[in-house]
Amino acid sequence: MTIFFAIILYIAGFYLLARRAVAGAVAPRNRITFLAVLFLVYSCIAAGFAILAYQWRNPGLAMYAICLLFSLIEIGMIFLTLSHCNREIRSRHVILFLLYLFAILLVTLVTRRPRADVVLQTEMFASVKEFMVKGTVEDLNHMVLNIVMFMPLGYLFVQMHPQKLGDPAKVVGVGIMLSSVIETCQLIFRLGNCDMDDILANTIGIFLGWALFKIVHRHN
Repeated sequence: MTIFFAIILYIAGFYLLARRAVAGAVAPRNRITFLAVLFLVYSCIAAGFAILAYQWRNPGLAMYAICLLFSLIEIGMIFLTLSHCNREIRSRHVILFLLYLFAILLVTLVTRRPRADVVLQTEMFASVKEFMVKGTVEDLNHMVLNIVMFMPLGYLFVQMHPQKLGDPAKVVGVGIMLSSVIETCQLIFRLGNCDMDDILANTIGIFLGWALFKIVHRHN
């Protein structure tokens, strides 16, 4: 299942990257060449992480490394986008977004006490496997909660500027970035399990928040 998910992520990742890189930045006559070069570079990087996953015997750990690398890139992309439209962003929606983000940080980091052990859970879909094999619903409920918790964040993020921030690639990128930062802080400061399933669930949640915004405002 992890390999199947990695293939989907590989295809979806290139699609989102190409959509962000090409839009408005490349002349139409040069787009085919640009996409070919971008695909070659992207595939080389993906192959490098695939080799690491094979050497580590842990695809989930390689996925976590990809998320961390992507987070660094995404932070720069967010600041670049916001610097180009800072006067157009709706301030009251920014306040709502930051307040909800603070509430998430409060729940996931601030109110937690340090633990004696450190847990890095890199197995993908571990909670789903536990439910399918043992019928354990606790981890599955935790995954569903992570999805629901990030849905308002996706909605509020797009609401700040629907034209500039409404691209699904940006929303997915923000989801991966924020979740990876939270999970890494939990790992560094021993505030809980650093779990790849949490990153996946949070990203799904913020994407569903984007989809909800599009449904609610489809006639606007």
